[in-house]
Amino acid sequence: MISDFSIGENNGILPLLNHKYKITFFQSTKVTRIDHFDEDVFGFKLEPFSDILSKKYNDKDSVDVIGAIVAIGDIIPIPNSLMKKVRRTVIIEDTEGTRVKCTFWDKWAEMFNQYVSNDAIGPVTFVLQLAKVKYFKDEPAVHNSLFGSRIFINKDIPAITSFKQRYTTKEGYSDGDHKIEVFTPPVVKMTPEIFFKQIVKSTVGGVRDLESGTDVVIYGKVHRIQKEHGWCYDACKRCNKMARVSKSTGSRKAYTCDDHGVIYQVVPRFKVILRVIDETGSTPFVVFDTNMSRICNGVSAYEIMNKHGQNTADYFPDDLNVIVGNKYLFKFTYTQHNINSNSQVYTAKSVSDDAELVAHFNAAFADGHVGDDQYKTPDVSFAHTGGLDAASLNINKFLLETPDNQAQSSINRVVASSVNIDKFLLETPDNQVQTSANNSVGKNDGSSGSKTMNKKRDIIDVDEL
Repeated sequence: MISDFSIGENNGILPLLNHKYKITFFQSTKVTRIDHFDEDVFGFKLEPFSDILSKKYNDKDSVDVIGAIVAIGDIIPIPNSLMKKVRRTVIIEDTEGTRVKCTFWDKWAEMFNQYVSNDAIGPVTFVLQLAKVKYFKDEPAVHNSLFGSRIFINKDIPAITSFKQRYTTKEGYSDGDHKIEVFTPPVVKMTPEIFFKQIVKSTVGGVRDLESGTDVVIYGKVHRIQKEHGWCYDACKRCNKMARVSKSTGSRKAYTCDDHGVIYQVVPRFKVILRVIDETGSTPFVVFDTNMSRICNGVSAYEIMNKHGQNTADYFPDDLNVIVGNKYLFKFTYTQHNINSNSQVYTAKSVSDDAELVAHFNAAFADGHVGDDQYKTPDVSFAHTGGLDAASLNINKFLLETPDNQAQSSINRVVASSVNIDKFLLETPDNQVQTSANNSVGKNDGSSGSKTMNKKRDIIDVDEL
C-alpha cells in the first residue's frame, strides 16, 4: 500500500516503461507491506519469442522474457566508450525451440561467468524482467536496461519451476545432452562479390564523368593527411552525429545534437581528411570513425585522446601517420552535391587493403596492377597554385562545358580522357605568371573574369586536338 505520493507524466529521457504516467515518491511517502493476494508476486508479463522475432515491438520497448540458456559468448570490451564497458551475448531458448539473443552489459555480463562451460545436469533458466527490445542491423534482441531490469537465474519461483517442467518434458529432450555452448558470432567474409556489388570501378580522374548517385571504388595511395582540418569531433553517443557545445546547465557541460536535443555526454569520433592520389590525379577523402580505426591498427579516438590529452584541437596525433604511403580501396558515392558544387571531396563509405579485393579491382583494368612508381605527387605543388588547393581549381570540367562547346561536351570528354589532360596542366610554372596577370586585369577593369577564361581556352582548345 502506498500513500502520500503524486502522479506525473512519464516523459523522462530514459523511461523504463512506455506508460503515459508514473508515480513520484516524496520524503513523506509511505509504503506498507500487505499480504499476498496473487501467486504471481513479481508481476511477470512473459512475452512469446515469436512476437519479438516478428518485430511486433518498437525499439526500446520493455518486455519480460523467460528461457533456458543454450549458448554464452565471450566478454567483449567496448573501446570507444568513455568508461571501460563490456558486453556479452547470451542465447536463450523457449519450450518450442525458438531462440532469442540477449545482450548484457558490464556487471550483468560478468554474472554469467559461472555458467560458461556448465556441465551441470538440467537447463539453466532465467527470467529477465523489464528488458529492452533492441534492433541491431535489423536483427531483434533484448538487453538489460540501465536501471530497472531484474534477472532471476535458476530461482525457486513459480515462473521458472513451471517453465523447467515444460522444457524438460518436451519431445527429444535429455538432461545429459543439454550443454551450454560457446556462442561465436558469425564472421562475415568480405568477398569481391559483396564489396563490388553494383559498383563502378574508376580512377580519380574518371570519377567526374560518372552520373549522380553512382557508387564508386578507386584504388589510391594516401599521399598525406590534411592535418589543418583536425582529426576528431565530439559525437552524440546515441547517433554518432556531431554535438555542438551548448549553454552549460549548472556545473555540467551541455551539448546540442540535431536529433536528440540537449545532451550531457559525448564521445570522440574520428573525422580525418586524406589526400589520395593515383596515376590520374588526386582528391580528398573524408574518413570517419570505424574505417579510420580499422586502417590504424584498431586504435580508437577515445584511446588517442586519453594518451595525448583532452584538448584534441591542440594537437594532431602521430598514431595516424601509419597510413601515409599505404594504398587502399576507397568506396564512396558520387553525389549530386559533388556535381552542383563542383566539389571533389568524397566521403568514404568503406576503406580496405584486402589483397583479394585489390586483385579483383586491378583485374578490371587492361594494364593490370598499377606499380608504385606511378603513384607520384602531382606536378602542381601548393606554391604553383598560388595558395589554392588543387581540388578547388575546378578548371577541367568548366572548360569542357562552356557555352561555346557544350554541344561537343560528350566528344570532348572522350578526347580529354584519351590524351589525359590534367587540370594541373593549366597551372604549370611557365604560365602561372601570365595567369596571375590576367586575374589582375580582370579585377582592375571591373570585368567578370571572362578575359581570363578566354585566355585559358587559348592555351588548350580541346577541339583542335
